Amino acid sequence: MLNTVYFASKGSGAYKLKSDGEKTRIHVSDRTENLRAVRSCSFFNEKEKSVYDKHPELYASINPLGAAMKFCFIADGQADISYRCSAGTKEWDVAAGDIILTEAGGVMLVPPEMKPMTYNREDVYNRQGYVIANKKENIHY
Repeated sequence: MLNTVYFASKGSGAYKLKSDGEKTRIHVSDRTENLRAVRSCSFFNEKEKSVYDKHPELYASINPLGAAMKFCFIADGQADISYRCSAGTKEWDVAAGDIILTEAGGVMLVPPEMKPMTYNREDVYNRQGYVIANKKENIHY
């Protein structure tokens, strides 16, 4: 696929490692206009569509992308925002992406309070969904 591994360690930053051995520190984009949104390939629903439709002027593009890659593309500055409005994921589905994105300077927040994701919960489903973005101010839920 991309021949790239993304990884992070809390407090040590986020990186990508290409198949040729090149290791690069990654960071989210500074973009606040013409956002490049990424959405689910198979779970894009009416609620998520309505979030994007509220402010179409904000988005230069909205493209489908696999779950884990959404986090990595935003962390690497290749995309800027993604909304997940359904309960289809569990905490372990997003934990690695969360640390990669956070260490790259981005945010993962849980609506409607827009607080960081908590882990090791009794209920492991992400029932409120989540938003991942390069900057908190780009979130218009």
